[in-house]
Amino acid sequence: MTVEDASDLLGQAVRLHQQGRLEQAQALYRRVLDLDPCQFDALHLLGVIERQHGHPGRAVALIEEALRIDPQQARAHCNLGAALQDLGRTGAALASYEAALRLDPGYALAWDNRGNTLRRLGRLADALD
Repeated sequence: MTVEDASDLLGQAVRLHQQGRLEQAQALYRRVLDLDPCQFDALHLLGVIERQHGHPGRAVALIEEALRIDPQQARAHCNLGAALQDLGRTGAALASYEAALRLDPGYALAWDNRGNTLRRLGRLADALD
C-alpha cells in the first residue's frame, strides 16, 4: 500500500467516524497508522475515539503524539483539553484550551470549554470574561 492508499483509508475512516461507526473507523485509523505511523489526523482522531469509548488516558497519549507531529492544530489542543479534563487534570486542560485559542481565537468550543474549566477552578470572574 502507498501513501495514497493511506489517504483513501483515512477518508473512509473519517466518514465512518462521522456516521458514529466507531469500531470500524478505529480499525481503519489503525491501518492508516500501520502505513504511516506519523499521520496526524489518524493519531488525533483515534484519540478522539478512545475518549468516546471512555478511555481518556489513551486519548491523551494519542492526541499528544499527534501534537508532537503538528502542534499548530487548535482542534487537537481542544480535544486534548477535554481528555485531560476527564482525567481530572483541570490545570493541564486549561492550558490546552488556551493553546487552542492562541491558534484560533474564534474557536467557540475552546472558549466554552475554557470558561467551564475556569469555573471548576473557582475563577468565576475569569470564566465570565
